[in-house]
Amino acid sequence: MSSKANQTITFGALTDKSLGSSPISVTGNSTSGLPLSFAIQSGPATISNGTVTINGIGSVTVRASQAGDANYNAATSVDQSFTVTKASTSTAVSSSLNPSTLSQPVTLTATITSAVTPTGTVTFKDGPATLGTGTLNSSGVGHVNNFDLDAGTSLNYG
Repeated sequence: MSSKANQTITFGALTDKSLGSSPISVTGNSTSGLPLSFAIQSGPATISNGTVTINGIGSVTVRASQAGDANYNAATSVDQSFTVTKASTSTAVSSSLNPSTLSQPVTLTATITSAVTPTGTVTFKDGPATLGTGTLNSSGVGHVNNFDLDAGTSLNYG
């Protein structure tokens, strides 16, 4: 009766990502040559066929394992973690008139650019006063349409 051989797993470090990053392919090897299995142990991600899809912000831990067979013992599992951070964004603001003055109807537009499609609303303010709120569309653009400026208020930006 022969005993089973031991095996080890090589599974390299994973790099940090930002929300909206492309799916990640994970690979590794066992000294036995048997195929590895990968699973998400914790964090905002899913895995299918060795491809990790990020679903949110936080720490993700991926486990590589190999259960063994008639010739090899199960390998000690190896975990690798990476952090998912917020996607960087930029915001551009414009008006239909620049400069604009008293009694001119103005449309304000904010365009938010990000690796993840922005959702929600954008609020336009003049100091503490709210000029209006617009809902972001699927392109990350929100508008406040056709309001008249109050006396003493002017919009002038560069």
